[in-house]
Amino acid sequence: MLVLKMIVLLAVFAVMLYFAGQNTDIVQLHFGAYETIPAPMHLVVIISVTVGMLVALIIGFFDRIKLRTQVRSLKKDKKRIEDELNSLRKMPIVEAQEPASLAPPEEEESVKGNA
Repeated sequence: MLVLKMIVLLAVFAVMLYFAGQNTDIVQLHFGAYETIPAPMHLVVIISVTVGMLVALIIGFFDRIKLRTQVRSLKKDKKRIEDELNSLRKMPIVEAQEPASLAPPEEEESVKGNA
């Protein structure tokens, strides 16, 4: 796996070198009233990509923290529910008696007819 990572890293580095060789023009960025110092285009692009990757890394870090907190909360809920289920499984089964007010439908008709 380490060899594969090194090969990919070398390939990315080679592409970056090729890109830098092809984009040597000097550019100056304008943002409103602000201007940057003149710099080679490849440097501007590489810095922009690096800043974008850092921003994505920071956002991913905070998402990871949020997900870990959510997983921890769900594990607590699962444990609580499992404990409740186990306590219910240990309870004895008691047959409930039918209430006296619930008579079968045949008896209700005969009671209405007699009244």
